[in-house]
Amino acid sequence: MYQITAGLSGRVGIRDWTWDIYASTSRTKYSNEQRGGASASATAQLLNSPTGGTEYCQGGFNPFGNLTPSQACIDFISRRTLNTNELKQRTVEGTMQGSLFALPAGDVRFAVGADYRYNGYSFTPDAQLSLPNGTSDILGYSVLRAASGEVNVGEAFAELLVPVLHDLPLIQQLDLDLGYRYSKYDTIGGVHAYKADVTWRVFEPLRLRGGYNRAIRAPSVGELFAPVSTASVAVGTASSTTTNGDPCDRRSSYRAGANAAAVRDICLAQGISPSVYTDYTLGTAQVFALTGGNPQLKEEVADTFSAGGVLQSPFAGMFKNLSLSVDFYSIKIKGAVGPLSIAQAFQFCFNSGGNNPTYSPSNYYCSLITRNTDTGVPVNPLQPLLNLGTYQVRGVDFQFDWRFPIGADAGNFAINSAVSYLETFKIQALPGAPTYDYAGSIGIGVDATGGIAHPRWKGITSFTYTLGQASLGLRWRYLSSMINSAKVVSPTSTTRGVAAYNVFDLNARFEVDDSTEFRLGATNLFNRAPPQYGDIEATYDAQNYDVIGRYFFIGATKKF
Repeated sequence: MYQITAGLSGRVGIRDWTWDIYASTSRTKYSNEQRGGASASATAQLLNSPTGGTEYCQGGFNPFGNLTPSQACIDFISRRTLNTNELKQRTVEGTMQGSLFALPAGDVRFAVGADYRYNGYSFTPDAQLSLPNGTSDILGYSVLRAASGEVNVGEAFAELLVPVLHDLPLIQQLDLDLGYRYSKYDTIGGVHAYKADVTWRVFEPLRLRGGYNRAIRAPSVGELFAPVSTASVAVGTASSTTTNGDPCDRRSSYRAGANAAAVRDICLAQGISPSVYTDYTLGTAQVFALTGGNPQLKEEVADTFSAGGVLQSPFAGMFKNLSLSVDFYSIKIKGAVGPLSIAQAFQFCFNSGGNNPTYSPSNYYCSLITRNTDTGVPVNPLQPLLNLGTYQVRGVDFQFDWRFPIGADAGNFAINSAVSYLETFKIQALPGAPTYDYAGSIGIGVDATGGIAHPRWKGITSFTYTLGQASLGLRWRYLSSMINSAKVVSPTSTTRGVAAYNVFDLNARFEVDDSTEFRLGATNLFNRAPPQYGDIEATYDAQNYDVIGRYFFIGATKKF
């Protein structure tokens, strides 16, 4: 990989205006080599040979019994494959900024600019994994297809800082920050982003803030053009007590309910024959599904409202260095990009959660599934990336800081705490589908593509004692208890959630002088194990819980 960046900056010659311009180009190429694959065609040659394959390799190939093939036969069927990914990026951007004119409350300042970005992507699979007949010659490896694409975008943007009021009763300073950006993509067309933020210093200890932001995220080159491949995907095993597995399976709860006739009609419409349907069972918990990019994706659109404030202590002495901030946020994302798993398509097609109340065979989710007429098994069902629907997230963030001396020559004590409360985390799969609130739950629900854990409360609190050049600190990490997300969709579910989680870390630091520092500590001091969520053993969330266990560290820094 390489990247080259160059830039220039200077003064315009008007007031305090300045300008900046830069350009960058980069390229990354990733080659993935796999050895030891077995060729299906070469293996077939050995198996179909009337002599047992002796004309191809020494000793031939006998698949029966505990026999080791000769090295010559192993070499005959062994294959090496090489897949290549390449990413290219080019960027040019120029900006100009400065003050426009003076108002009674201060100078009006501006920033304007424009940029151009190019992102290119290409994937070249090994020819053995992408045969002309649409199959793979490497046993146990899915078909890979070549893919490529590029995204070009030009943008223009501007921002304006307007000091509105100054030195008035209850208004020490009131500023308005306005911003706008127009982006023209060759994939999704023109999109707009903008913001309006207000900062209000009521008086010296109290500052209020809030605003509205419209944000846009265009789909990436990977989301648009990732190669289509076949992968084994878990769907679960059908049973009379769950919504897992293939709904057409004779063991499925779908076939035993009041809508059994409608379920049968959908299964027949997908291709299964009436004679096969009667005793049909899917003899595995997995199916082979097609996954890949989707060039038809549109942009994600987010609207954010926020309001908050910072209060700093007006007192002296012990309460001098004390501050509290509180911020409320409400975010709504429309057209969120995410994968629709085939397990979800099964459930939604057959009206789990009310996604197909009329049991229509032409329902979107049903259209992703086709079946082998003779066996009933799903044949390469689609698992697409889609603009799935909406996220609605609302919560409050708190931060508390307090540092105070313990006594004369006895050192200082500091408390820092950052706490978040999640009120709602709602997800709607597609317009018209049910909306589920995953706040206070853990696990991957039928719609959840926004992470695994969504605790109501989480916090990190640090206690630090400092004496001279030495300090000792204790950090407390907390996550509240959560139900399993399966219970959000199906309230009768008994799938396990997690209890509240508390972990403590210890650290110490000593500065010998300005150039030498020693530090040591223990993370997860009491070796708290991560909680298992769900009913499958050893299912942990490594993003939010400590899966390593207790470990110690020691280090030193020396500046020369």
